[in-house]
Amino acid sequence: MKLASMKNGRDGALVVVSRDVKTAVDASAVAPTMQAALDDWETLEPALQALFAALNNGTAENAFALDFNALAAPLPRAYQYLDGACYISHISRNRAARGDSGGGAGACGEIASFYVLPAEWRQGTGRRLGETAVAEAHARGFAEVAIWVLETNARARGFYEALGFRPDGESKVFLERPYATWRELRYRRAV
Repeated sequence: MKLASMKNGRDGALVVVSRDVKTAVDASAVAPTMQAALDDWETLEPALQALFAALNNGTAENAFALDFNALAAPLPRAYQYLDGACYISHISRNRAARGDSGGGAGACGEIASFYVLPAEWRQGTGRRLGETAVAEAHARGFAEVAIWVLETNARARGFYEALGFRPDGESKVFLERPYATWRELRYRRAV
């Protein structure tokens, strides 16, 4: 089965695409968006399969020629978790909510998130930011610093390894959906 999102508002409109990728049919009677289909996949998948079969055998009503220029990203507005904490009290509450220890002398600090704009990649910006974070952890009395990274993010994992971080064997489920599970690995290094 092939699914796509047509440009339509912020979340796109779900369509089923033919096997030969030449025609499509509106799937809004089943699910309005790709995200809605994924969120209730077990319930909606049979109806989407039936629509896919009808499209491929020529019996789907209102089938139309697929125009690739009318397609949006599959998930135009995908969900994500962002932690933009910068105040110690806020960071402490977030860590407590996640069940993390509060730290203290000799404990392991954590870099909550680490992002560098693509235009700054390979310019030394990330290395300077990482070195600054490690120095700050040392100044605050931490013996180690850790960061969680998606298991599938090879670029970020290589970057952290170049900064001296190594996987410590801990992992956790970051996001789980009926169609996929994303895991994070914990990387640590001494400061």
